[in-house]
Amino acid sequence: MPAPRLVACQVCDFGLAKLKREAVVRTQRIGSPMWTAPEVLEGDERTEAADTFSYGMVLFELMTRQLPYTGLSSMQVITGVITNLLPRPELPADAVALYPEDLVTLMRSCWQWSLEQRPSFEAILDAIERAVPSPDIFVRVDARRRRSDHVGVYSL
Repeated sequence: MPAPRLVACQVCDFGLAKLKREAVVRTQRIGSPMWTAPEVLEGDERTEAADTFSYGMVLFELMTRQLPYTGLSSMQVITGVITNLLPRPELPADAVALYPEDLVTLMRSCWQWSLEQRPSFEAILDAIERAVPSPDIFVRVDARRRRSDHVGVYSL
């Protein structure tokens, strides 16, 4: 069996990142609405909680190999997320079955409406270490997906 391929996922804002010198960093552009926290879409200050929201969307994308809110326009997403009338994307049953329940729970906690309910990145790292005791889970998941002929965008 070949050695497992591991990838690193980095949360970034496509060139708009700034050094975190204060607790709050604000930029004029909101980024990609499919991954953007509701408070940022409303024009509020960017915080670590907003990055946590985006990270939850990245987890969804990695677990499903689908973009969040596929089939909706940017304006529909912005309006729905700001008003909290658009439910967060749902994991298909096959994706839920592939990953530890704690990882799915972590993803959902990252995109909570209330900033205070979103975990810090320190808590996220702790949760990932508990949920995914070995990185070879991603190799096993990738092998199971290939057996089911699941076509994906990403290679875990």
